[in-house]
Amino acid sequence: LAAGAQAVGSFLVPILTQKIIAQSGWSAALLALAAFELLICLPIVALLVKDSPAPYGLIPDGDEPTQAASTKCDIAGMDTRNIVSTATFWKLVVCFAIMGLSLYAIAANIAFILTKTAGMSLADIATIQAVSGISVLFGRVGFGFLLDKLQARTVGILTMALAAAC
Repeated sequence: LAAGAQAVGSFLVPILTQKIIAQSGWSAALLALAAFELLICLPIVALLVKDSPAPYGLIPDGDEPTQAASTKCDIAGMDTRNIVSTATFWKLVVCFAIMGLSLYAIAANIAFILTKTAGMSLADIATIQAVSGISVLFGRVGFGFLLDKLQARTVGILTMALAAAC
């Protein structure tokens, strides 16, 4: 739900923000975003995010009713030190770092890049960002479905191949 809501926000925010900017300027758009965060997002987080399941008579996912909560990482009998010392862990770190660096380097500068190099209007850029946001929603649902049907390694390779092709 959170990932889906983030994707829907990625669709709506650029369009709505661009409309506010066109009508009232940047300061009004920033105030509108701040008001949305304060009046909508903050109460939702305060109501829905819980620190512990214990006050509700529940236990953490995966714990047996008689098992005490553990702060250790129990993945296939490995602790954190063992996981961090594997080549697979560091390959994943490098992969995600490269993906993140490339995505965030572009995302933060997309309006500048598209206005200066492609001569696009802010309205066109908002539309492109909105389409990108909704595609993230479909991608998350689609790749989540694939993870239920295929091995994670296959889905990971497919994800990287598609990202490289794009």
